[in-house]
Amino acid sequence: MIWTDELEARAREHAEEAYPAECCGLLLQSRETGVGEYRPCDNLQDVDPVLDPSGRVRGADTAFRLDGTEVVRAEREGFDLRGIVHSHPDHPAQFSAMDREQATWRFEDDAPEPAFPGVSYLVISVYEGCSKDAVWFQWQEGERDFVEGLAP
Repeated sequence: MIWTDELEARAREHAEEAYPAECCGLLLQSRETGVGEYRPCDNLQDVDPVLDPSGRVRGADTAFRLDGTEVVRAEREGFDLRGIVHSHPDHPAQFSAMDREQATWRFEDDAPEPAFPGVSYLVISVYEGCSKDAVWFQWQEGERDFVEGLAP
C-alpha cells in the first residue's frame, strides 16, 4: 500500500483549501523508489465546463475537471498514476453518476470501460470547510462499475 496517513492528510488539507469548490489531485507512485506522492491539481471545471449525465452544466462547486497533461507530466517524471482524488463539498463521499461518467469511456453501445485501468478513485466529503469521510473506489470487472474498496 502506498497510501499513507501523511498523504491522506495532504489530500484532506487540499480539499479544505479548495472548499467550496471541488479539489482534484493525483496519487502517484515513484517508479524508482516505490514511494507514494499526492500531487494537487487545478480544477478546470469553471474554465472548461462539461455537462453532467443529465445535460446540466456544472461549475467547480459541483464537479471537477482534471487537466490530462498533469498525468502525462507525472509519467514523464517517472511516476505511475495510482489514484485520482477529488472532493465533494457539502455532499457525501460517494461515487456519483458524474464521477462514473468521467472515470469511464464507451465505444458506441459497448459496456463502459475504465478510463485509467488499475487506477483507484478517492472521494473526500467536505462540510463547511472541514473534511469528513474519505472513501476509495475501484473498478470491478464483474460488476462493470466502481465499488467501494481499499486504498492502493
